[in-house]
Amino acid sequence: MRSPFRLLLLTTALAVSIPLAARAQDVTEERGVNRRGSDYSSFDARDVQECKSACDRDSRCEAYAFNNLKSICYLKNQVPPAEQDSGVTSGVKRGSRGGSGSGRFTEEWDVAYRGDDYSKFLSRDQDACQRECRRDNRCAAYTFNRQTGMCFLKDRVGRSERDRNTVSGVKGSGSGGRPGGDRGDLTEEWDLAYRGEDYNNFRSADLQSCKDACRRDRRCVAYTYNHRSDVCYLKDRLGRAERDGNTISGTKGGSGGRPGSGYDGLTQEWGVNRPGGDYTKFRLDDAGACQDECRRDSRCRAYAFNTRSRECFLKDRAPGSEREPDVVSGVKGGY
Repeated sequence: MRSPFRLLLLTTALAVSIPLAARAQDVTEERGVNRRGSDYSSFDARDVQECKSACDRDSRCEAYAFNNLKSICYLKNQVPPAEQDSGVTSGVKRGSRGGSGSGRFTEEWDVAYRGDDYSKFLSRDQDACQRECRRDNRCAAYTFNRQTGMCFLKDRVGRSERDRNTVSGVKGSGSGGRPGGDRGDLTEEWDLAYRGEDYNNFRSADLQSCKDACRRDRRCVAYTYNHRSDVCYLKDRLGRAERDGNTISGTKGGSGGRPGSGYDGLTQEWGVNRPGGDYTKFRLDDAGACQDECRRDSRCRAYAFNTRSRECFLKDRAPGSEREPDVVSGVKGGY
């Protein structure tokens, strides 16, 4: 016969364990999915359930990632974008402020999208503005004014303008959207690698750390980050651009560096388009001829050449880049 004391202990244990199990159902579990970055804590965990429960109990935690091979749990105070990784199980709190895999955002500093606002309000900071856009299915883009603290949500991407008081972004999915420039005028081009011309490579915790290293180094004009091996490559000139699903690359603008592929400071990025900013277009034989037209024209800051239609587009600004297999584009160095 069990003693009253042992029955009391058993009853107390059940009362505690049942609510915890129930609460843990509010945290998703996505096998083969990783969410890199925004870690505020990491520790050894027995299994994914222990990791999930730790996130569930912690009010600061918005998402987690559990490395199945190393049995390490990472707790995150934001919801980073999801990416495929067979060795990881991750999840987010339902109703999390950061959303649940609702898409990657570009982050374009000193850029404003004019018009097409359906909502505006005072926001604590840019991250809070971006989170509101992520939560709202209607929102396609946002602009945050750092001077006034106003957040503008937009149901379409309007005309972009330079504005030093603003940060803007476009909602995409995975590597979609229009990954444009970022603090320090570093572009962010997903599924693209620049081959060769490395002067340094090292292990990097995440993409942002790799970009920061390039931003701080005056020698660096481009980077490639392999998010599978976590290796960052810094480059003092642009090598050959290739598609690579494991990498993210970018170039530095306005740095006084030598962005380009060895051709008078004009980049040549195959399979990359830069929509918008056109002031003229015409037909030419090849991408090299289009590049030459941009080089000769003082107004031209960027170009795009469609290899199928043979149309050359000259641009008076350097728009954000996106993947398009039939296009070759580039920007002038120092812009």
